[in-house]
Amino acid sequence: RLAPCRWFHLCHAWSATPLPAAAAPARAMDDRPALAAAWASDGAQRSRRGRGARAAADVVVAAAERGVPGGSGDPIFIVWYKWSDLRLLDSEPLVRANRRASQEPGGGRVVHLHLLEREPLVGRSRVSGLPRCGARRAFFWRQAVEDLAQSLELHGQQLLVCTDEEHSGPAAFFEWLCQRLFVRAMFTHQGFCDEEARVEEDVRGALARQGVKLDVCWGGLTVHHINDLGFDATDRQQMPEFKGQFLGAVRHRPVRQPLPVPTTLCPPPFGIADLGFVGSELVASAFASLRVPAEWTPPPPGVGTPQDVEWIGGESAALRHLQRYIWEMDALPKYKGATESFNHGENNAVNAGTRLSPWLAFGCITARTVLAEVRKYERARGRPGKAPGKSSTTYRLYKELIFRDFLRYSSLAWGSSLFKIGGPFQVSGLEWRRDMELFKRWQAGQTGFPFVDAGMRELAATGFISHLHRQCCAAFLVRDLRLDWRMGAEHFEACLLDYTPDANWGNWAYRILQRPCLVAAGCPVREHATTVEVLAWPIVHDARLDHTLAWLPELRSLPRDIAREPWRLEYCPVRRIDVKP
Repeated sequence: RLAPCRWFHLCHAWSATPLPAAAAPARAMDDRPALAAAWASDGAQRSRRGRGARAAADVVVAAAERGVPGGSGDPIFIVWYKWSDLRLLDSEPLVRANRRASQEPGGGRVVHLHLLEREPLVGRSRVSGLPRCGARRAFFWRQAVEDLAQSLELHGQQLLVCTDEEHSGPAAFFEWLCQRLFVRAMFTHQGFCDEEARVEEDVRGALARQGVKLDVCWGGLTVHHINDLGFDATDRQQMPEFKGQFLGAVRHRPVRQPLPVPTTLCPPPFGIADLGFVGSELVASAFASLRVPAEWTPPPPGVGTPQDVEWIGGESAALRHLQRYIWEMDALPKYKGATESFNHGENNAVNAGTRLSPWLAFGCITARTVLAEVRKYERARGRPGKAPGKSSTTYRLYKELIFRDFLRYSSLAWGSSLFKIGGPFQVSGLEWRRDMELFKRWQAGQTGFPFVDAGMRELAATGFISHLHRQCCAAFLVRDLRLDWRMGAEHFEACLLDYTPDANWGNWAYRILQRPCLVAAGCPVREHATTVEVLAWPIVHDARLDHTLAWLPELRSLPRDIAREPWRLEYCPVRRIDVKP
């Protein structure tokens, strides 16, 4: 039997990858930017690694065929990479699993596992029966898993990709897995919302029946670690109700540094090729086994606006974009908060975001990794024309990340109420409709309101629209069409590249669903647009209609003022329309 360190060195030799010294100390936190730069420039190395990684896999398979069971009885520790945690950098489960395995007498072994859960990937939503994951997001998901597998291969490891297709869910799968491997413990990140929490508890119980411990980590899920908040975020009495209160409570709390990738990774056990799909080349086959569409079709030429960033799933692309956005483009001074609707001009909330949200959603990069790079930028450049230090734009980015934290922590306190018709604030007294024909027109961008229609078409075609645009389209569905808000949330879930349950459902419940005090005050709907943003925001954020007309070619022949409000073609002077916010 090969000792862990020797096995690790052989794997690096097979993969033609530069090998760190066995006694090298862990990478210092200050080296993280250098690590990001190394990731950003490793294209040539990645193109050469396939043959070496396959050789390493062949050795493992050959050992399995000789009857070597799971590393000859060595204890096994599993790193469960959920779909929202597809990275190596700043991964607490990875760090803790390898630390625990290295403490075993003779050395333990580590399995890197991604489970494709049927329900969130190919399941249907509860209210409107929509696919829970559209083709665009599924394609990004697959790319992110492939990149994770390739990154592990650089370290002489393999990613085991399995599905729960033949099992009754994740809990049954993990119980089956532990009956085939000598598993001591499994490490993963904590889930936030009701469904994830229930799955986690079921898995915990299934593992316990096999004598295996589930070790749940918080890690880099938020800017501020849950143990550093100074209050219990799971208690609704302590968790701030509004985002401004939350910002005031945490802005002076400590922020932990991102965790580096361990310099030495413990070897995998033998025989895992029989348990699922092993290696980056078989990731597509794993997705195909669940009948997930293999490709995604981008919008045809002449429709829409060119994307200012190419969204490729995976940690490598995330770190490259972070480096490009902050250092090469020097775009931070132009950053506008995604939720700040009053910012206008060429750089506004619609077009001046970081575009990191899809990678953040899939856990390809963490918020505190982003913030660490922003802090480095502040020390190096700071405010334009002034001494280095914080600026209004870098603080604005911190605030947006904190709003993400707010929704994430709030979901812990809200529980299952987040997904009910009354939402977490128990709204009642509203009459909701489920007019599927009207809903389909909203989905397709055929409502007759250009700003709404442009946003919905962009979402369907690309998987992304700005936060401000989402807010406008969502408010129109709820306050004007009076359709069940959960139908809209389910459509966004299917389409959005950056979907996470806490951010998507949390935004609908916190920003869109009326509060009980407003419902009690009446707010009757007459013959006017309740969502005044559909008229005001295009004037502020798309003054020349460049964005709107890019997605609505049928309006391009009209004068700009008519294209903005096409109903004026049917102007009736005897009717007065009372527009109120």
